[in-house]
Amino acid sequence: MRGLCKYFIYLNVVCLLIACQTSKTFYSATSTTLTGTAATYRLDVSESTHAVNLSKYQNLKMLNLSGIKNIQVIDSILESVPNPTQLRVLILDNNYLKSLPTAITRFSKLEQLSLNNNQELDFSKAFTTLAPLPLTFLNCQFNQLKTVPKEIVYLEMLKDLNFSNNQLELHHSFKYLALLPKLTSLWLRNNHLTSLSANLNKMSRLVNLYVENNELEELPKQLEGLQSLRILHLSFNRFKELPEVLQTLPHLILLHIDHCNIQKISNTFSTETTSIRGLVMNDNQLTSSSIKLWKSKFKSFFLLIF
Repeated sequence: MRGLCKYFIYLNVVCLLIACQTSKTFYSATSTTLTGTAATYRLDVSESTHAVNLSKYQNLKMLNLSGIKNIQVIDSILESVPNPTQLRVLILDNNYLKSLPTAITRFSKLEQLSLNNNQELDFSKAFTTLAPLPLTFLNCQFNQLKTVPKEIVYLEMLKDLNFSNNQLELHHSFKYLALLPKLTSLWLRNNHLTSLSANLNKMSRLVNLYVENNELEELPKQLEGLQSLRILHLSFNRFKELPEVLQTLPHLILLHIDHCNIQKISNTFSTETTSIRGLVMNDNQLTSSSIKLWKSKFKSFFLLIF
């Protein structure tokens, strides 16, 4: 029975990890030339130097317009899409945008949008423009953002949000993120966060949280509000002790907390006091005898790395 239980936990984690790859939607192979047909679903015309006409692509689901760096060209290409309600995924990375292309509002069924590395973009105005669209995934990496614009609350359908690789410092940004009613996955990797907000207790739907490579030394008691959380990545932070508040998360299955200089694990931790069944905490400062002890206590875990 124990082996069967471990199998189902493992299967659950695999499914969660697959679900996290929401920025990748597959509609067959991606065409990188304009020799496709009306049956082409995915098209990559990134780094185009001139406007191309996409009028023959009647069923386009995914369009990559990265690296074009000319908003007039981008607008012209978007205007040429014959059936805008078919498009589900749009990638506008590395375009030096200062504002969104006006034609983006044509895509009333757009679900996934990537705006990586558009550091001059006015995100407050961008989020206001995007408000009517049913976006469920938004990628905003590498934009030197220091705070999350309050206009993010207009994107009420968001389930997956990536603000990794910015310069976020102020944890009060969480008060806006906490107002997103459907948010289940949040990426805040590689920022400058020194603490997490008490507003976390309002994010009861959050399932996956990634805050690696920040400057966290402790977790707030309010983390216990994350009653749906299953996967938590805390690697490369500054913890000295395995945070005891983790024991208050009833559905947490997988924890990554390696490379954090952890020197101690409280005796309150056991397989009875935590739901964690996969633990990665190598490259900390635990003694060899402590590692041996906790390997014994957690030997039933499906994943255990010290």
